[in-house]
Amino acid sequence: MILQKIVNKEIYQQNGYVAPELTGSIKMDANENPLSLKEPLKKKLFDQMYKVELNRYPQAGAPDLRERFARYYGVDKEMIMLGNGSDELI
Repeated sequence: MILQKIVNKEIYQQNGYVAPELTGSIKMDANENPLSLKEPLKKKLFDQMYKVELNRYPQAGAPDLRERFARYYGVDKEMIMLGNGSDELI
């Protein structure tokens, strides 16, 4: 398949852009944070991750996690929305 035959020619005429390099910022659009986790927290996090079966998808809607967030923040669980990326949430 030759892409030039099926992609609109205006697409190939567009110019790309260079994103400016920002320092000291939290880039929410790229899920980047200039700060690293402190070693005790990083160890605790990775210790917990060893217990997770990463070969399976999590339960849809993450009801257990929603319940825990709701308790922690003192709100109804219906006020908590969780998803795998912004596309799923939209």
